[in-house]
Amino acid sequence: MALTLQRAEAMILRTGKNKKGILLLEVLVSTTILSVCFIFIISSFTRSIRAIDLSGDYFRLGLVLEQELYEALDCELKQGLPDFDKIYEEKRVYPD
Repeated sequence: MALTLQRAEAMILRTGKNKKGILLLEVLVSTTILSVCFIFIISSFTRSIRAIDLSGDYFRLGLVLEQELYEALDCELKQGLPDFDKIYEEKRVYPD
């Protein structure tokens, strides 16, 4: 079914006459959709900022823990470690 130029013009003129403006409902729906999209975008940004802060806290905690471990190991080295080879040989059981 081919549209002729006259029929197309008639359709355009008919729809133009009946439509006098945008309905309030269309404006409300489009505003609601845009608001929901905006809220999702903002919430994704805030989640990423929270994740960055949390990872920074974990990183600092790891540095503090590593420092504490090095200090504990350094303290043991200064006090002197037992001779592990001697202890191993004493507890080793040799087959007869």
